[in-house]
Order: sequence, then C-alpha cells, then structure tokens
Amino acid sequence: MNWQERIFSDPQVLQGKPCIKGTCIPAALA
Repeated sequence: MNWQERIFSDPQVLQGKPCIKGTCIPAALA
C-alpha cells in the first residue's frame, strides 16, 4: 500500500483538507 491509497479528502472532514483514511489526522502531520 502506498501513501496515495491512505489519504483522502472530504469536504465534511477538516474543511476538505487531506486526511489519513479512517482518522481525522491531517495528512500534513503524518
């Protein structure tokens, strides 16, 4: 699994900022 499969963006989560899938952790912190 690569990093692109773990990151998602949803307008209802963190105002659409990229997050790690299954969490509310911003991708910028990971």
